[in-house]
Amino acid sequence: MEKMNISLKENGEHSLKKGIKAFKSYKNRKTDKKMLLKEALMFIHHGVELLLKEILVQKSEFLIFSDLKVATKKQLQADREGIDIFYLSNPPHTVTYSEAIDRVCAFVEILDTNFRDSLKELSSFRNQIEHYQIDVTADEVSKIIEEILPPLESLIKQKLSIQLSQDMKEEIKFVHDLSNKRKQFNSLTEKRFSKILPLLSGRKINKELINSNRDLTIPSFIQILKEPKHIKKFRNNKYIFTPDFLMETESQDWIVEIKGNRFAEHTLYNTINIVEELEDKPQFWLVTVGDIENQNFKDLLKAKGILYSNLEDLEKEIQNSKK
Repeated sequence: MEKMNISLKENGEHSLKKGIKAFKSYKNRKTDKKMLLKEALMFIHHGVELLLKEILVQKSEFLIFSDLKVATKKQLQADREGIDIFYLSNPPHTVTYSEAIDRVCAFVEILDTNFRDSLKELSSFRNQIEHYQIDVTADEVSKIIEEILPPLESLIKQKLSIQLSQDMKEEIKFVHDLSNKRKQFNSLTEKRFSKILPLLSGRKINKELINSNRDLTIPSFIQILKEPKHIKKFRNNKYIFTPDFLMETESQDWIVEIKGNRFAEHTLYNTINIVEELEDKPQFWLVTVGDIENQNFKDLLKAKGILYSNLEDLEKEIQNSKK
């Protein structure tokens, strides 16, 4: 009978690969996506944990044990019985996911702070799904996965000589390219909005351009801030919301969030709740590249007093006013 012998590396690479494939499928699918993202989160977390333990084993096999004193006694017992330590009836506990991160930093390689924080944030999301329910947006989970994979590949390949299979490298490259495209899109879109923003200050805007029941004169901006850090919300000691723009006026601050027109609408609900909880009650303005097709969602924004504009329509308004 064939034995099922799977190494830490093989097991970890298999889980990581399944997680990345699920994430790629999540990004390519238009509907019924949330369980794919859940699958990606669970498998990637499992793969990361096993590969971190493989890294520790390459340094010293005893680094994967939670309590070295207990592991020493268990190893002596295993030697007397002539079996592997993990075949004992009560084998020693191995390190947790969080402990594995800390030990890699202490004994192998100091990880970049952002990478380390993202790894721990991934664990927080996974634990919510595993033990109760998850209360985060899909954008938060996607962002963490995109942040983790490139430095993870670098860690296990360049620094520790763990070679990934070619198809797995291609999957990680897909995620890396996806992240870069999103960053480039966001950067270009924000530059477009930055260009017209000063020209909107103090301008009367037709209600159709802002999805409102009435025309509105945008107040004069005293200061325009890009991604202001003083408006911040935390989860597990990490920012989960910083607006794209804050425009300060004499009476009321304005917060602008910029998105593509095909963003998952439910991901904005968390942002809306955060803005509504801010003490100074700023005016929230959603600007998208292209029009939102869901009229019910636009009606919801209007009912909540949230302004909504198509960036292209705003640009045309500014251009026509120059003629």
